[in-house]
Amino acid sequence: MLIFFDYTFYRVATIFYRWDGTSGIRAKAVVTLFVGAIIMYPILTICVIIIGPGNFSEEEKTIGYYLCLAIVIVCTVYSYIRYNESRFKALQERYQNEGLCKKRMKGLLIIVLLFIVLFYAPILLILMGAKLGHVSS
Repeated sequence: MLIFFDYTFYRVATIFYRWDGTSGIRAKAVVTLFVGAIIMYPILTICVIIIGPGNFSEEEKTIGYYLCLAIVIVCTVYSYIRYNESRFKALQERYQNEGLCKKRMKGLLIIVLLFIVLFYAPILLILMGAKLGHVSS
């Protein structure tokens, strides 16, 4: 799994190199999103299966939100520490001679997983009983 995160960081950092340089701040954000989703989604899915869709109490929702926040903070710190300028250069040496076909397949995989990550989150929140777009007065 770590190889996938490294590859994702390298490819996204390469795309945004003109703006970010070797710091790759946008790439770190994408890796944080992937790592957080891979940790959170199974936990939240199991909770929805056990408790039942829409049956979460306010206390359970609060605990879930704080758990998600803690996971996001840990993933952000992890990405910031792991992916630095020297890591970018090492990954650049590793992947610069990759074939075009292989590069396209891996890039497509990253895009598909990004869509899954972005679209599964609202579904989980709805199943937990969150009212998305609801403004309370």
